[in-house]
Amino acid sequence: MAGYWKNGTFYNLGDASAKQSFATGLCISGNDVYISGWYCKTTWDEPTPIYWKNGVAVDLPAKGATGDGYANAYGITVSGNDVYVCGAYRIAKDRYAACYWKNKVLNTFSDNTYESAARAIPVANGVVHLAGTSTPSLFPFPVRKPAVWNGGKLNMLDIGTYHSGVAYVITVSGNDIYVAGTATGTSDLALYWKNGTMTAITNSEYGMAIALDGPDVFIGGALRTNVNVGENFATYWKNGLQLFSHNSGTDRSRIFDILVIK
Repeated sequence: MAGYWKNGTFYNLGDASAKQSFATGLCISGNDVYISGWYCKTTWDEPTPIYWKNGVAVDLPAKGATGDGYANAYGITVSGNDVYVCGAYRIAKDRYAACYWKNKVLNTFSDNTYESAARAIPVANGVVHLAGTSTPSLFPFPVRKPAVWNGGKLNMLDIGTYHSGVAYVITVSGNDIYVAGTATGTSDLALYWKNGTMTAITNSEYGMAIALDGPDVFIGGALRTNVNVGENFATYWKNGLQLFSHNSGTDRSRIFDILVIK
């Protein structure tokens, strides 16, 4: 059931009539709390995109030119009086395409990829930036690659010799665009890109969050300690140097967001 915590108190957002619901992103604008997500009334593969403002649900339309009305919402931001939500709308059975909503109006792309999804959405100087994944083609087989959309233009991100990857988060600082994500091959690799140039953190990790403090780049994610059983522990790095890892030896954890406060 979707919800969020404020000072340790849990606030339930879920609709009792929904089979299941998920909260995926959060932002605060003034005194207002905005949360993105989706819910399923019947089965898990018929998601309705949604955002909540101070606990009040706002359904998002997902009936695009090729969409059937189902979609997932992954991230949210507020710029001025405008509410932006990013995600993916369904264009065919088990196929989704990246999109975003501005004030509930669906915006889609014509980048001719087989499948895509947008997971993060900052807005800087009136330009919408998205980070996520794109599967360029079905043949010889579909492979998911990290991607960004800047002002609607798709750019694939370099992952070197790795097989596939995901861009989880994007942030803009002045004229620079930073993205954090993960590449997958025989092992996993946490990395980030600055203006499209890749920087690897180290082997066998996840990069899922990014924060900037002047010239310093902080990446949050997880350190995988045992590939065979999938053990991973919440970890963050500063300029590629590991500063923290939560390893109790018995549980699993990841960092999904990171913030530098002075």
